Amino acid sequence: MAEPIIDFRNFLRNNLTDYNTSRKAVGTGQGVQWIFDDPPLPSLDKWSYPRIGLDASSGMGELLGAGSTDIYETIVIGVEIWSFKGLELVVGGSLIKDYALVDKIANDVRSNLRQQWATSSDLSEVKYNGFRINRDKRVPYVVDRRRYGRVMDIELLAFNPGE
Repeated sequence: MAEPIIDFRNFLRNNLTDYNTSRKAVGTGQGVQWIFDDPPLPSLDKWSYPRIGLDASSGMGELLGAGSTDIYETIVIGVEIWSFKGLELVVGGSLIKDYALVDKIANDVRSNLRQQWATSSDLSEVKYNGFRINRDKRVPYVVDRRRYGRVMDIELLAFNPGE
């Protein structure tokens, strides 16, 4: 099995819309990545947002019977969604900012998981048997970094055949 956090990151990159349309790689016209395997640096400016940081925070496995080497795993991936204070972006014809923006992106994560996980090449049923969304809450405004945030814990369920 590939690294679950990489599978999940690729799933998000392939399925989420970056609402910051001004974020382009210089000279290419291509979008710059906004979903990473770590939280954003404190030094980033307003136009580097919104951003998603991922963390494979924990995981556990359960042997499937006496003498078996097969394991049913639960992999927990922390999802941090951040927006910069005052960053206003057009989403679906409406101007949104701050908590409304992070809430919209969190909703996009939830709806894409529900609609796409079984058919996605990144999170297919072949690799993962399902998912659960455990924690999903707003983070208090971070004054010194001027950021609004939301955190989610996504559990990926996987069968890992033993050796």
